[in-house]
Amino acid sequence: MRRRTLSLLLWFAVGAAAAFGAAEWRNAVNRTYVSDVLVDGDAVWLSYLGGGVARYEPRTGKATYYTAADGLIHNYVTAAAADKNELYFASRNGLAALSRAGGAVERTVRMWGFAHNDCTGVAADERYVYVSTLEGARRYDKTWPGKEFEPIPPEVGPASRLSPQVEDGWKVFVTADGVVLDDLYSVTPAEEGLYWGGRGRLFASARGAESWREVAVELPVMAAVRRVLTRGATLVVATDEGIFEYDGSRTTRAPGPPGRVDARDAFAFAGLEYYATAEGLFVRRADGRPFKFAAGAGSSWKKLKDAARKKSPAWRLGAADGLPSPRCTALASWGESIIIGTENGACVLEPTSGQVRPLPLAKGLPPGGVYAVAYGDGRIWAATPNGPVAVDEADFAVEKFELPGPWNDVRDVAFFDDELLMTSRAGAAAADRSGGRKTFDLRDAGFDAEGLCAVKVDARYFLGTTEGVIELNEDFGLVETYGVAAGFPAHPVRALLPFGRALLCATQSGGLASIDLDAGDVSVITSGDGISSDALFSLAADDEHIYVGTYDKGVDVLGAALNFEKNISWGDGLSHTDIWAAAADPPWLWLAIRGVGVNAYHLETGEVRRYYARYGLGDEYCKSIAVLPPREGRKRLAFGTASGIAVLSYEGEPPDYTEEDYDRNYP
Repeated sequence: MRRRTLSLLLWFAVGAAAAFGAAEWRNAVNRTYVSDVLVDGDAVWLSYLGGGVARYEPRTGKATYYTAADGLIHNYVTAAAADKNELYFASRNGLAALSRAGGAVERTVRMWGFAHNDCTGVAADERYVYVSTLEGARRYDKTWPGKEFEPIPPEVGPASRLSPQVEDGWKVFVTADGVVLDDLYSVTPAEEGLYWGGRGRLFASARGAESWREVAVELPVMAAVRRVLTRGATLVVATDEGIFEYDGSRTTRAPGPPGRVDARDAFAFAGLEYYATAEGLFVRRADGRPFKFAAGAGSSWKKLKDAARKKSPAWRLGAADGLPSPRCTALASWGESIIIGTENGACVLEPTSGQVRPLPLAKGLPPGGVYAVAYGDGRIWAATPNGPVAVDEADFAVEKFELPGPWNDVRDVAFFDDELLMTSRAGAAAADRSGGRKTFDLRDAGFDAEGLCAVKVDARYFLGTTEGVIELNEDFGLVETYGVAAGFPAHPVRALLPFGRALLCATQSGGLASIDLDAGDVSVITSGDGISSDALFSLAADDEHIYVGTYDKGVDVLGAALNFEKNISWGDGLSHTDIWAAAADPPWLWLAIRGVGVNAYHLETGEVRRYYARYGLGDEYCKSIAVLPPREGRKRLAFGTASGIAVLSYEGEPPDYTEEDYDRNYP
C-alpha cells in the first residue's frame, strides 16, 4: 500500500457559533500563514490568510479565535491596525473592526465593488482609517455621522432582485490629475505621513489628505512594495524583489543577501533593523556598520557579540535557529521581544539571549483550502492539497492524514458503504474502517492523465480524469476506459453522478456524457442538443431532476430522461453564472458560485438567498457543498472553501440575510 496514516493533529479552536435566528455557523479553518502581527497592550494579534485572527496573551497563554462565524467580514485577513478604540482587520473582501469596549466583532465600513474590497494593508490614526487595495487607496472618516447609502443604477444588475448600494464616509486617493492608481500592496504610517506601496512605484501622502505624490525611488518595474522604513532622511523599501534604499536623490540596493530576497515586512527596534523574508529573518544594524562575529561560529545569536574575526552586513535566522518556517512574513515587538510571523505559525525571539520559542497557537486544517467535502462515519471529510482531513461533527476536532508524494494533493473525497474514496492527481485510493487499503495509480497503469473525481456504484469504481473516465473493479483492477474510442468527449471530467442506471459525467468542454451502467454505452448531450453550455463543472440531483452547473450559463434543470426543462441564471437572481458545485436538498438547491459565495435557490418559488463570508461562510471561494444528515432536528450543510470548512445548521428555513444585505451584487 502506498499510503500511510500518520498521527492525529493537535486540537484546534473553532470560532464560537454566530446565531442568526435559528441558524448557526461554525468554521473549521487553517491557521498557518501569518499575514500580520499587531501588538495591542498585553495582547498579540495574529492575522491569517484563511484562518481569521487570533488574540494571544503571552503572560497567561490564553488564546481567543475569531472567524467569519464570529463577525469578521472574511477569514482571509491580510493586515491589521489599531487606534485607541478599535482594531481593524483588512481582508480580501473588506474591512472589519473589533471594539475594545464590548469585544464584539462588527461588520463596519466596506467599499462597493469586489476588486475595491480586495484590501492589502490598513493603518489608522485618531480620525481616519487608511486602506490599500488592488484598485487604489481608500480613506475612511470615522467621524461620519451615520451610514447613508446611494443606490447603484439599475443597469448594474436586475433591479428587481439586486439592490447594491454604496456606504458613504470613504474617499478615494487620486493624483493631482485625478488619476486613481491600482495595484497597491501596503500602507505604512510614518511621522511625516503615509507611504503607499505599489507595483514598482512608491507614493506618499499627508495624513487626512485625499491626494498623493510619487516618490522618485527607482524600483524594478514589477516589484511589489510591502513595507517602508524611515532611517533619518533615507527610505528603506522592502519589496518582493529585494530591499532598496533611497536617500532623496539616489536608489541603491541594500548590501548583502537581504538586498536580493523577497522581503515581506520590515521593522526597526533598539538600533537594529529586522527583515522578514522568504529566506529567513535578516537583521542588520541601523547605522549600516557590519556585524562582527567569530570565524567558524555557528548560528547562535550570542556570537554576534564575540571578538571581531569576520564581518557581515546582516545576520540571518532560519528554521535551524528555531523559526517555525524559514519563510517569514510579519514582525512586531512585544516588550523586549520580537514576534515573528511565518508561513507556519509564529514565534517569539528574545534578542538578548537569542532564544526562539513558538507561540502555542492551534493551526487546524492544513493550508491551501478545501477542494471537496463529504460526510461519513460521523465525520466531515475534506480533500485538501495537503492530504485528506476528517473533522468530528460533535466537537470539530481535526484528524489529518499524510499521504506520500502526489497522493497528498487530494482533489475529491467521497464516502460510500463505510469506505472513504479519495482522488488525487496520481489516481484513486480507498480505505475502510477495518484497515483495508487499495490504490489505482494512473501512471503505473499507462495513463498520461490526472485524477479529478471518483464515485462508487455497487461494487464498481469510476475515476474521472483529465482525459475521460476509467472503470475499476472492486479490487481496483482496470475494467474499461471511456475515452474518444468509446465516444466519450476528450475533455476533463469535473463531476460524476450516478442517476438510475446511468453515470452522468460533467465534462469541462464536451457537454454532458452518460454511461449506461448495464450496457456500457456512451451518449453525449451538448449545447447543440439543447443544454445551455458545453462547459460543465458540477452535478446534483433529487428524485425527479438533475441539476447541471455550467461554467458560464448558470444551472440547467433536466428531467429524468435527460430532457432540458429550464435554465436558472443571472436573470433569475443568481450572483453569477459560474457554478463550481451544487447540492439538492428540496425545496432548496444550493449552489457554490465562482468567487461570490453560495446561493440557495428555492425550486418552487424561485427565491434566491445569498451567503457570503461575513455571514459565516468564511470565504467566497467555495468549491464544494455536502448535505449532512439532520442533527437534533436541524438541517445541516458543509461548505468547502479556500479558507476551510463552514458548517451551517438551521431549523425550518435557511437564514435570510436580505434586509441587511445592502450590496447583494457583491460579497
